[in-house]
Amino acid sequence: VMLSLTRALYPLLLGASLMLPPTAVSATDDGTVQFMHKGMQIAGKPAPEGKRYDIELASPAEGADTVRKAADILIENSTYNAKAIEKLKAAGNVVIVYDPAFPKRELTKITIAAFLPDFYQAEGRTKDFLTVVGRFGGKWSPRELAPVLAHELTGHGMQHLRGRLEHVREVDLECEAYLYQEKAYQDLGFDKG
Repeated sequence: VMLSLTRALYPLLLGASLMLPPTAVSATDDGTVQFMHKGMQIAGKPAPEGKRYDIELASPAEGADTVRKAADILIENSTYNAKAIEKLKAAGNVVIVYDPAFPKRELTKITIAAFLPDFYQAEGRTKDFLTVVGRFGGKWSPRELAPVLAHELTGHGMQHLRGRLEHVREVDLECEAYLYQEKAYQDLGFDKG
């Protein structure tokens, strides 16, 4: 998956946000908004200048706030997913980035978010659990985005934690991640009928 979040920017987000108090919000020179929230690093990136997109984009602050609210909804209403997020935080860095340039371009599907386990992985035992929410997810309501975070962050994150991403068939990985998402739908009281 191609991302506009560069390998150089991610360590800066990681390092800068680790130094922030839990409620402090900072902005980088390029307009990226970043903050720590409940032990998770959340960032919102600006759209690249001169690019046109198929929808009106959320600003970096709006996108990051949607992510924060969605994470809160998931943690406060789905004990199963909240426990998994705590395990991820205990094992490494949980990072959720709103990036309006993600995905680059799709013609036959819409990607709301993606888990990118190998985008940036520091040396050592600490793992990084990076989820990117794209321009479509940045426009969703936090309640609708919460189950998607359960699929990407919690479902695929737990697979990454257990070292299963490299050894299990993709169809099985997706089915397992959908179980985390379905649990979130149930816990949040979605009527899917």
